[in-house]
Amino acid sequence: MNCKVNERSALNLKVVNDLIKKNGVVPLKADYDASPEVKETLNKYGSNSIPFYLIIPGNDQARPITLDGLITKGDVLEALRQAGPSKAVAAASETTVRQTSLRD
Repeated sequence: MNCKVNERSALNLKVVNDLIKKNGVVPLKADYDASPEVKETLNKYGSNSIPFYLIIPGNDQARPITLDGLITKGDVLEALRQAGPSKAVAAASETTVRQTSLRD
Protein backbone atom coordinates (compact mmCIF):
# COMPACT_ATOMS: atom_id res chain seq x y z
CA MET A 1 0.00 0.00 0.00
CA ASN A 2 2.79 2.48 0.87
CA CYS A 3 4.33 1.95 -2.57
CA LYS A 4 1.16 3.13 -4.30
CA VAL A 5 0.83 6.13 -1.97
CA ASN A 6 4.44 7.11 -2.67
CA GLU A 7 3.91 6.77 -6.40
CA ARG A 8 0.86 9.07 -6.29
CA SER A 9 2.13 11.66 -3.83
CA ALA A 10 5.91 11.80 -4.34
CA LEU A 11 7.17 9.96 -7.42
CA ASN A 12 4.78 10.27 -10.36
CA LEU A 13 4.69 14.06 -10.30
CA LYS A 14 5.64 16.45 -13.10
CA VAL A 15 8.12 18.39 -10.94
CA VAL A 16 9.90 15.17 -9.93
CA ASN A 17 9.93 13.79 -13.48
CA ASP A 18 11.23 17.12 -14.81
CA LEU A 19 14.19 16.99 -12.39
CA ILE A 20 14.81 13.34 -13.26
CA LYS A 21 15.00 14.27 -16.96
CA LYS A 22 17.08 17.40 -16.32
CA ASN A 23 19.64 15.41 -14.28
CA GLY A 24 19.70 12.47 -16.68
CA VAL A 25 18.63 10.06 -13.95
CA VAL A 26 17.92 6.49 -15.01
CA PRO A 27 14.99 5.25 -12.91
CA LEU A 28 14.81 1.55 -12.22
CA LYS A 29 11.94 -0.16 -10.45
CA ALA A 30 12.32 -3.56 -8.82
CA ASP A 31 9.29 -5.18 -7.27
CA TYR A 32 10.01 -7.22 -4.19
CA ASP A 33 9.00 -10.77 -4.90
CA ALA A 34 11.30 -12.45 -2.38
CA SER A 35 13.95 -12.84 -5.07
CA PRO A 36 17.47 -13.24 -3.72
CA GLU A 37 18.74 -10.29 -5.81
CA VAL A 38 16.26 -7.80 -4.36
CA LYS A 39 16.76 -9.10 -0.82
CA GLU A 40 20.54 -8.85 -1.29
CA THR A 41 20.28 -5.26 -2.49
CA LEU A 42 18.04 -4.29 0.43
CA ASN A 43 20.50 -5.85 2.87
CA LYS A 44 23.49 -4.21 1.17
CA TYR A 45 21.99 -0.79 1.79
CA GLY A 46 20.82 -1.49 5.33
CA SER A 47 17.14 -2.05 4.71
CA ASN A 48 14.91 -5.06 5.01
CA SER A 49 11.61 -3.49 4.12
CA ILE A 50 9.79 -1.91 1.25
CA PRO A 51 9.17 0.58 -0.10
CA PHE A 52 12.85 1.39 -0.46
CA TYR A 53 14.36 3.93 -2.84
CA LEU A 54 18.01 4.22 -3.77
CA ILE A 55 19.56 7.20 -5.54
CA ILE A 56 23.17 6.76 -6.59
CA PRO A 57 24.89 10.11 -7.24
CA GLY A 58 26.83 10.22 -10.51
CA ASN A 59 29.78 11.95 -8.87
CA ASP A 60 29.91 9.85 -5.68
CA GLN A 61 28.57 6.36 -6.31
CA ALA A 62 30.05 5.11 -3.05
CA ARG A 63 27.61 7.28 -1.07
CA PRO A 64 24.08 6.46 -2.22
CA ILE A 65 21.05 8.27 -0.87
CA THR A 66 18.34 6.03 0.53
CA LEU A 67 14.69 6.72 1.23
CA ASP A 68 12.23 4.27 2.72
CA GLY A 69 8.73 4.07 4.08
CA LEU A 70 6.33 6.87 3.27
CA ILE A 71 8.10 9.67 1.45
CA THR A 72 7.11 13.14 0.33
CA LYS A 73 7.67 15.07 -2.85
CA GLY A 74 10.12 17.21 -0.86
CA ASP A 75 12.10 14.13 0.22
CA VAL A 76 12.48 13.01 -3.39
CA LEU A 77 13.34 16.45 -4.76
CA GLU A 78 15.93 17.04 -2.03
CA ALA A 79 17.53 13.64 -2.65
CA LEU A 80 17.66 14.25 -6.42
CA ARG A 81 19.14 17.72 -5.93
CA GLN A 82 21.69 16.36 -3.47
CA ALA A 83 22.66 13.60 -5.92
CA GLY A 84 23.07 16.08 -8.74
CA PRO A 85 23.24 15.28 -12.44
CA SER A 86 24.29 11.99 -13.95
CA LYS A 87 27.86 11.71 -15.22
CA ALA A 88 26.68 12.16 -18.81
CA VAL A 89 24.72 15.34 -18.05
CA ALA A 90 27.56 16.74 -15.92
CA ALA A 91 30.10 16.05 -18.67
CA ALA A 92 27.91 17.68 -21.32
CA SER A 93 27.41 20.72 -19.10
CA GLU A 94 31.15 20.99 -18.43
CA THR A 95 31.90 20.80 -22.16
CA THR A 96 29.38 23.57 -22.85
CA VAL A 97 30.94 25.76 -20.15
CA ARG A 98 34.45 25.17 -21.58
CA GLN A 99 33.30 25.99 -25.11
CA THR A 100 31.59 29.16 -23.90
CA SER A 101 34.71 30.20 -21.95
CA LEU A 102 36.94 29.67 -24.98
CA ARG A 103 34.72 31.93 -27.07
CA ASP A 104 34.79 34.81 -24.56
